[in-house]
Amino acid sequence: MATYNGMTLITCPHYAVRDVSGPQSIEWNNNEAVATTQSPFTGAIKTYDWGASWWSGNVSFNKMGQRSYNAWTAFLLACRGGANAFLLGDPKAKYPMGTALGTPTVNGAQSGYSLVTKGWAANQGCLLRAGDYIQIGEYRLHRVTADASSDSAGAATLSIWPNLRSDCRTDGLAITTRACKGLFKLKPGATSGSVTVDALWGIGALEIIEAI
Repeated sequence: MATYNGMTLITCPHYAVRDVSGPQSIEWNNNEAVATTQSPFTGAIKTYDWGASWWSGNVSFNKMGQRSYNAWTAFLLACRGGANAFLLGDPKAKYPMGTALGTPTVNGAQSGYSLVTKGWAANQGCLLRAGDYIQIGEYRLHRVTADASSDSAGAATLSIWPNLRSDCRTDGLAITTRACKGLFKLKPGATSGSVTVDALWGIGALEIIEAI
């Protein structure tokens, strides 16, 4: 099996087996390393921005048949709590709202919340819309925070969240705009399953956090 930073990478069953049900939705939590202090004398607030953000979320499922239930419970066992990691994308946002035409890549080493890119189709005024997802390289899920367009050379600068990871700073790294995924692991805590009277199975909501 493939590994990343010492974690074994587990495949979510709905990506590997056609007749296995996938998640119904993901409720995202956007985490920021930002702190504030307020003066007790003037009321002035000072903000400390450490320039770091990360994904977490709650994954929910519809009731499912036994085959899907067995596949997902086996997957959860293979995750071994937060020891191993997996790729997962938002099931309700497989396609961008923008045109996203071209073969985009990262344009030079960089960091922060802005991404300089190349390889798009030229002169796309609606290249990506605010809220569209992109995947940088194999493992990193980002969201575009402002509408973006490409110039006559097919270059575009994207405002993104979260900030770029160290493994996203390679010139020429591929950018994916459809069925985007990110690298996650389970948060500590138990998961549950149940069988209902109509012979359908259920999995309790999974708490996930970005594997950085």
